[in-house]
Amino acid sequence: MILDLSDESTPHELLHALTRGFQTRSIRPRSLAEFRALLAKAAAPPQEIHFTGWGEFRAQCPVGARELRALIDEHRERHPEAIVTYTDSPTEIRTTIDLSGVTSGRDLHRLLKRELDFPDMYGMNWDAFWDAITGLVQLPAAIRFVGWRHLETTVPRDARMLRRILDEYLARTAGDPEQPTVSYEE
Repeated sequence: MILDLSDESTPHELLHALTRGFQTRSIRPRSLAEFRALLAKAAAPPQEIHFTGWGEFRAQCPVGARELRALIDEHRERHPEAIVTYTDSPTEIRTTIDLSGVTSGRDLHRLLKRELDFPDMYGMNWDAFWDAITGLVQLPAAIRFVGWRHLETTVPRDARMLRRILDEYLARTAGDPEQPTVSYEE
């Protein structure tokens, strides 16, 4: 999961970004303490959390930055396998997207939205995916898809579309120093 904090300047905006990123809209925490309790009870907490815009956020909201660090430190104590990064740019991130839980095209789009930090307006279709990767977000330096064979078996059309669109994106950005690498693993 990638969360861009560069536009957040208050603890309230931070809470909104966390709620959006962790997809907890059905339960709306009113404070970071409530969010902390929600994260502690999560059945399937994220294995990777990448915060971008960290330097800007830390300068604009030092209290929120300290509270977020404390919250994430607690998460890492409960889940030592979790990977957490704080950086200024997505081009410094290497992320793994686990496809093994995908059971439908809708699940896949929800997962891509969350893991690649697509905006709330993301249309959950392949045209919207193209629009997102070509103009709305900056992709991480490396994207590693695991559980690819499961995806090909479960939703073969969506697996083909995802790979075709990413191949097209990589072909169009060939030679760009910020072009991501993409790998597909069983």
